Amino acid sequence: EHMDNYDLPGATSEIKSFIDALNNWYIRRSRDRFWSPAKPVHDNDKQDAYDTLFTVLHTLCKLSAPFLPMVSEEIFKSLTRELSVHEAEWPLPTEFLADSDLVNTMDLVRDVVSAALRLREDAGLRVRLPLQSITIAGLDATSITDFELLIKDEVNVKSIIYSDDLAAHGNFVLKPNGKVLGPRLGSDVQDVFRAAKMGEWVRLSDGRVKVKDYLLESHEFELTLLANEGTTATSLPGDKAVVALDTEMTDSLLNEGKARDAVRAIQEARKGMNLILTDRIHLNIVASNETTEAIKSFGDYICEQVLGKSLTFNDADKDLETFTGSIDGEEIGIQIRLD
Repeated sequence: EHMDNYDLPGATSEIKSFIDALNNWYIRRSRDRFWSPAKPVHDNDKQDAYDTLFTVLHTLCKLSAPFLPMVSEEIFKSLTRELSVHEAEWPLPTEFLADSDLVNTMDLVRDVVSAALRLREDAGLRVRLPLQSITIAGLDATSITDFELLIKDEVNVKSIIYSDDLAAHGNFVLKPNGKVLGPRLGSDVQDVFRAAKMGEWVRLSDGRVKVKDYLLESHEFELTLLANEGTTATSLPGDKAVVALDTEMTDSLLNEGKARDAVRAIQEARKGMNLILTDRIHLNIVASNETTEAIKSFGDYICEQVLGKSLTFNDADKDLETFTGSIDGEEIGIQIRLD
């Protein structure tokens, strides 16, 4: 549609946003499927992942060819061994099955995750630090229950709580747009501002709000969530639901967060040694007694994540290179030995 209207910036914006969704969501979330040890012919899920990615890249190359002729050509020819992407037929939407419900649900899931990650960042809570729960208020829970594991993994929470009580987490503040309303309402705009400040307004099902006897269109106001004191909450796009995080910390959560930090640091050390993906290793971590005790109980988890065959603490070998890493702000030493 953008290209038919000679709107090239609009068309490139669509391609850019699609690549963002493809790379940062589908490919990233499908890594375990791509790296599954079974061969595709013996693993339907792995085969589906490869088939889907191939189809998407094959189609994307044809769509982006007018904008990225050389890059699209290189990828297309490597994928297909065909002569040229510029001789391929333009793809049509009718060639693909549409599932608008699934697309809308995934958009909602991504909104929930993005909102929660912003809350974590604002509260200074690193992503590898697990939280007890996330509460989603004002949303039809049935629409996203199939994706609960994804949300938990992305936000790093133990549980999801659904609620109908928006007021328990915050209240929406109405901010009329005086620049837009002034020419339409004249001096009456002051009545709108006073009523909005007093909370004398209601939201209508069609997206408008009613302030006393005045109806405001969606472009004539803003709704901002004011979180209740002691609550870490924010609204989703459209302001129809609220996401809140339980930020209370326990020793168990803090220790698990340190274990996750250790995994990250060890993976960086593996990269520093130029190890291949399947190399199994023996590990030694040099850290303070407090940090050592905190992550000892997660030894099996750490070894599973980094392909460790054994894990020791504070047993440094002077003949091995020591890599540095960080666990909750503390610098640690990491030594790796291959079999």
